[in-house]
Amino acid sequence: FLERDIVPRTFTVKRNGQTLLTKHNAPSDTILFDANLLPNHSYIYKLYRLYNDIVVDSSTSLMITTMDTTTHDFTWEIDSLGETQSRVNGLWGSDEANVYAVGHFTTDSGIPPNLVHWDGNTWSYLKTDAINGNNGIQAGDLMSVFGISQNKIWVVGYGWGSIGGMSPDTMWGFVAEWDGKDWKNISPIALGEYFLSVWASSENDLWVTTAQGYVYHRKNSVWEKLSTGTNYYFSDVWGLSEKEIYISGYLGSNSTGEVLKYTNEEWGRVNVLSSAGGFPFSTIWGTSNRYRVARSE
Repeated sequence: FLERDIVPRTFTVKRNGQTLLTKHNAPSDTILFDANLLPNHSYIYKLYRLYNDIVVDSSTSLMITTMDTTTHDFTWEIDSLGETQSRVNGLWGSDEANVYAVGHFTTDSGIPPNLVHWDGNTWSYLKTDAINGNNGIQAGDLMSVFGISQNKIWVVGYGWGSIGGMSPDTMWGFVAEWDGKDWKNISPIALGEYFLSVWASSENDLWVTTAQGYVYHRKNSVWEKLSTGTNYYFSDVWGLSEKEIYISGYLGSNSTGEVLKYTNEEWGRVNVLSSAGGFPFSTIWGTSNRYRVARSE
């Protein structure tokens, strides 16, 4: 054997002849994110294998053309919800005349509403008993909203206050469901939990992530608490089916991002880039098992 065939090599990736990435002793599965590309533009990528800075061999060239900007005549407008210190945590809509926003919206009408609805013309604050009543979230926030139709929608978050004889500083995970007629509180018993995101494959299969590393699964109206084997802050959940679920999150230090995949009743780590620079993974979405993770900066 030649020495270069048994000594660890260096791999270099180039775009249009310019070096994008150089890896020493690269693992077999390495993901490269390339940003700052122009729309409707073609780029040529090529991988080179080096030994002592000398090219040993290279891959065939791969040409990729980026998508063009939309041809639709969209005009973006800014809508303000609530007053000072309001925040939007999640959005979901079935069409342009049926959109829900969740968060914390300060108003001059007493208890801040957590749910807002857009009917195509105006935003309306919703203060339903199931959410804002004595058995609702009280002083807490809604963090995420998801639906599978205009008549089947879920919101999740956390409650904070005295409920059922508990002390005033008790926190609990909260879930409410819209059935086309009314909102209903369908929360599991989750004292000390902080619910962050929600996704469903059907009206009988609901998934909720927490800030404590757990996932709650509701199957045919029965809740089950699943351990992921971590204590990550899982900020988002998305799936292909009830048998293939992905969750994204990060440690409290924000130094390491994590994506877990649920198959065959087990959670396994997906090989992704760490959240370099201390920026956390905040959301995940896709249309197939090729997904994208976004992070806050």
